[in-house]
Amino acid sequence: MGNLISIDTGVKLGIAIYNFRVELIYYGSHNYGDKNRLKRNIPEILRRYEPVEMIVLEGGGKMAGIWEQEAAKHNIEVFVIQAQQWRELFFNSAASLHSYEAKRKAIELARIVVTSCARKVSWRLSDNTAEAILAGIYAMKLRQKNLVFPPEIEKLMRF
Repeated sequence: MGNLISIDTGVKLGIAIYNFRVELIYYGSHNYGDKNRLKRNIPEILRRYEPVEMIVLEGGGKMAGIWEQEAAKHNIEVFVIQAQQWRELFFNSAASLHSYEAKRKAIELARIVVTSCARKVSWRLSDNTAEAILAGIYAMKLRQKNLVFPPEIEKLMRF
């Protein structure tokens, strides 16, 4: 089984790479500066984490389109979601959280995910990275209903 790449889309993106044993292989953020530079780097990102089975894109628009085009060339499944979707899994009152509060809460929850399933732990988490981490968990939960998550992560989920 291949890997899942979860992206909080944008020129400054958050990225989380999982395998389907719920192991967080890599996470971080990178500012590519502009759309063209990002577009040139996507093939290398996909090669680095082969085999890629699925790409999760949090957000839409032109930046998601760049990822979708490259994924199509490699026959990679793409799952586009909005922040509200994964927030419903983790937040008690996702609709009432203001953007700043939601980002702060995402970092707090992503730290728990990192300590329970990351190969390598770094405490530097941007809100973009945290959102990519949580969007990846959300996508795995939807895609594989019988997937067993570490107990620390199960406790975070509302359903």
